[in-house]
Amino acid sequence: MAGKVEEIENELDSNRQQLQNEQQQEVLTNEELKTVIVVCGTTGVGKSQLAIELASFLKTEIISADSMQVLILIFSFLFFLFLFIKIFDFVGV
Repeated sequence: MAGKVEEIENELDSNRQQLQNEQQQEVLTNEELKTVIVVCGTTGVGKSQLAIELASFLKTEIISADSMQVLILIFSFLFFLFLFIKIFDFVGV
């Protein structure tokens, strides 16, 4: 009878240890998650000022993506792609 009690206690201790390890792994996983805050709105409402204040308060960085910046990036890429293709047209000449 005493051997059975010890066996059950050992199994309980093992289960407790496994549960604690799983909980610690969950905490580590949750700490690794990142949060993205998106600030959007019409022109002249103070988005930039809010972003600066948030970044200062949260001690983080700002990544800005204005719609015109995105369009310029896309058109620049397309222009250089077109230019690159045209250069290859003349390589055989």
